Amino acid sequence: MGEKTVSNRSLDRALDILEAFINNENGMTLNEIANKINLSPSTVYRLVMTLNNRKFLERDNESKKFYLGSQLNRLVNLNHMGANEHLKKMAQPLMKKVFDKLNENIALYIRDDDCKLCIDMFESTRSLRHVIDIGDRVTMDKGAVGKVLLAFLDDSERKKFEIEGWPTAEALDKVKANGYALSVGEREEGLIGIAAPIRNSSGAVIAAVSMSGPSIRFMDESISDKIDMIVSLGKEISKALGMNIQE
Repeated sequence: MGEKTVSNRSLDRALDILEAFINNENGMTLNEIANKINLSPSTVYRLVMTLNNRKFLERDNESKKFYLGSQLNRLVNLNHMGANEHLKKMAQPLMKKVFDKLNENIALYIRDDDCKLCIDMFESTRSLRHVIDIGDRVTMDKGAVGKVLLAFLDDSERKKFEIEGWPTAEALDKVKANGYALSVGEREEGLIGIAAPIRNSSGAVIAAVSMSGPSIRFMDESISDKIDMIVSLGKEISKALGMNIQE
């Protein structure tokens, strides 16, 4: 005798609403959603507002249309991050050592198409800090991490990102030569970021490690020490991944 199918009507309907957006990039009004899944607008309204409150849907106030929300992107990103468990496992204890010394944000990023994706981090407990969430996905056009991830791409791949407003080839060549990137207020005024590459056993850059915080704590005589610590951290993680670092 087969297993009895268990179903929850409200959950089924909420999933029907989300699936209604498959292959739909233009958004839908409440009535359009109701028509598509054959439910009354009043029933759909309660479900849609719950999904909206939880950020699985987002509403444009001008057009009154709903779109798939940021929380779905976060879930997709977290799933994508699962493929990098070995990298995280090797990096975490080394990142924590630096974090324990400075109590500044230490974060681990990989490239995801034209974006940087945070897959792990230690967040500063100071009251004045830069807030980063694991799963955050931001374009690489600004900031130290983006520069590192772009700088070490092969030439043909880098050409795809020769876009107005993005780091220039000269700037990326400098990052590659220095072995690190520094950003000062590029993405957010008053924020400093330092990033260094992480290489796998074959020498390919697969990730970046960063330190970030407010300029009031970074732009002093200790900035050189912080740069050295992040560069060393990138090398230590690379060693843990099997890269033979020539000192």
